[in-house]
Amino acid sequence: MTTDASPLKKGGPYSASSSDFMTERSRPLSKQQQMRYRLSMEGKCILYSYDDMMNRYVHSPKNRESPKFELSPSLEKLREDILDGKIQEKLMYKPLSETINSWLAGTEFTLVITEDKQDSKDQTRQRIDGGIYKGEEAPSREQRPNWEALDAGMEVKRHHTSDPFSDHSATNFVPTSMHGQEALGQIMSYSSLTFVYQHRTHHFTLLILGVQARIVRWDRAGVVFSEAFNYFDYPEKLGSFVWRYVHMTDAQRGHDSTVERILSTHDQHKLIERRAASPRKSPQGHALDAHVTKLFRKTVEVGQRYKLDVGEGSERRTFFVGQPHISSPVLAGRGTRGYIAIDAQDPEGPFVFLKDTWRVASDALEPEGRTLETLNQPGPETEPDWTGIPTLVCHGDVGDQETDSQKLWQELHPEEECPLRTHRHYRLVVKEVGLRITEFVNGYEMIMLIIEAILAHEYAYKKGFIHRDISAGNVLIVVDEKVNDQGDLVSERHGFLTDWELAKRVSDTSPRQQERTGTWQFLSADILSNPRKAVKISHEMESFFHLMIWLAIQYLPHNVVDVSGFVTDYFDAYTPAQDTTSFPSCGRYKMSVMQSGIISIGGTSEWLNFFCEANPTPPHSTPTIHPINAIITTLLSKFRSRYTLLLAPPPEPPQRRTGSANPRGKITQLLAAHRNKQPASTTRAPTDRAVLLQDEQDLGDHTLFAGMIAVHMEDPEVWPSSDKTEPQLLYGDRIREPLPSSAIPLARGSKRTHQSMTEVDDRQPKRTRSRGGP
Repeated sequence: MTTDASPLKKGGPYSASSSDFMTERSRPLSKQQQMRYRLSMEGKCILYSYDDMMNRYVHSPKNRESPKFELSPSLEKLREDILDGKIQEKLMYKPLSETINSWLAGTEFTLVITEDKQDSKDQTRQRIDGGIYKGEEAPSREQRPNWEALDAGMEVKRHHTSDPFSDHSATNFVPTSMHGQEALGQIMSYSSLTFVYQHRTHHFTLLILGVQARIVRWDRAGVVFSEAFNYFDYPEKLGSFVWRYVHMTDAQRGHDSTVERILSTHDQHKLIERRAASPRKSPQGHALDAHVTKLFRKTVEVGQRYKLDVGEGSERRTFFVGQPHISSPVLAGRGTRGYIAIDAQDPEGPFVFLKDTWRVASDALEPEGRTLETLNQPGPETEPDWTGIPTLVCHGDVGDQETDSQKLWQELHPEEECPLRTHRHYRLVVKEVGLRITEFVNGYEMIMLIIEAILAHEYAYKKGFIHRDISAGNVLIVVDEKVNDQGDLVSERHGFLTDWELAKRVSDTSPRQQERTGTWQFLSADILSNPRKAVKISHEMESFFHLMIWLAIQYLPHNVVDVSGFVTDYFDAYTPAQDTTSFPSCGRYKMSVMQSGIISIGGTSEWLNFFCEANPTPPHSTPTIHPINAIITTLLSKFRSRYTLLLAPPPEPPQRRTGSANPRGKITQLLAAHRNKQPASTTRAPTDRAVLLQDEQDLGDHTLFAGMIAVHMEDPEVWPSSDKTEPQLLYGDRIREPLPSSAIPLARGSKRTHQSMTEVDDRQPKRTRSRGGP
């Protein structure tokens, strides 16, 4: 695990267009991203005996006689070379393929080797060695792999030192060698792609590691892998897995049985083609939701189309979708995918947004749809014109689909607290289809969108919910289009707060769960360092501040040369856990900013400054200071006060001040509420306790916090209209991957300990046995 220290490399442009935890499949996969997959599964790898794994997950077909499992002569000839590590990996492919396909003869399935090609649809450019395909979907030897059709993956390593797993609990079953860790990140990235491209409850991978093999099963809670076995000595073990696997049902192999593929001959296919071709029209002839139509078109340009059901019983509704519009690259967890969908009940109506996720099945967390049902109900006060809250269409669990890895872990460790969470398949549909917050026009609009998201947060809080996951992926832009009385199309862009899956009732005072909730980069420094603390308004307002910096550092002109290093140190860094029972905590840089109220650059005395233009004219002239600097300075002074108090004995809570009842929609209302507050005397020292307490109180009031921002927005003319730059950082250029927000202690009360990073013996095991059986 990396420490909160100097990055390994510096520099590189950056252009993240969304939250890293909700990103499009649009860039080559980096080593850092593969490391992130490993971190997401840390503590969630389960070693299982071969026989038990087969009995639990890979059932023997009834009334079918299996073939005789013998290795092909071409593979047998390679035994000694493989044992001695004197063979190239590519020389193993054909003999392995001949052997396994001889066992698959007479079935619908084929093993195809595709090691030197990549799926043309996959812009991450990953190349898996091969896999088992069904029927006509199998590519030929000359064709590229097909992630949509891959039934079970196969990865080949010429030597066991590249084993991505360990049989030793002292290392949490994760290898200590660099080759092994890289292999683990690699196969996890392949597994993630399978979940992204297919509708899966789980899936399997076959690992060939020199003369050894493992069977691996993935779901959204964790990964189960068999003990390593020598397939030269025990070919029946390898053969039994393959034979049993291809005779299981689609659901047993991990395919979601509730999903129906839309074929080109279906009427729904023609509907999708027509809706993707052009936007719908208003009675006056205006093109409506053209931006959403464009997004939908991208999801159906390649790949399959599907029919998904959402809800249960009489509430069930059907929707038509293509490929995911957004998807989470993290393997373990909710695995959220978002689709732009056509509602079968209103096929010519507006597109809707369908969220497919594996929610945490916990009494402490209500399904997101129930939260939205409450938030969508009119309150006692006059409702604002724009709430910034998603409008629920329907929702529900997907049958009885639930992860199994956590059940197995608990069975194997009945006396320990399980680090794996139960995830239940869940779908939700809302009316609004949002644009990424990164598509803001300029800095002024960016701040206005964040203000509206803050007011949406306040609206929900007054109705009894706190969001707990403010991030770049959850604050969106929604384009509200209406035809006015004159017949003109009026379009307004609004800030929108989505993804209420982790929201909690304000009245719920039960202890926080063992894992952090939220997105690491945007969590407050206090919550990062104290993950069991209850999330308060002030924590969420700090998250909005971090979002502001996240966007500004990537899309506004500034004086930071090393953007990659800044983003890594401020957003991604973390301080390692002190022991195996504690949590990693906030990185030093973010904590320092909150405590000092100053954002210095690269450890120098220079402060972060934003400018109105990237290249002032004439050359070498002094750039104009951007008005966003005043907002940052104002808010940092409040956060500095709060963190000063966090280091001091707890004070008596001051009487809470409230803002206007309905400040939404107009900056003037926010300004009025802000100015009604008597400002603290500027002549007092910043350590004056009364000032500190008042500043902390301000951070707990939505209206006052938004007003502190709005006071700098009163005159739009002082804000530049063309200050947005091209993205200044690419996802693949990140120096170090952030610790997943769900990171937990690696040994929760158990006796497992870390081992030092040591290389393992690089010789192949040479254990042999008689041919009598396993």
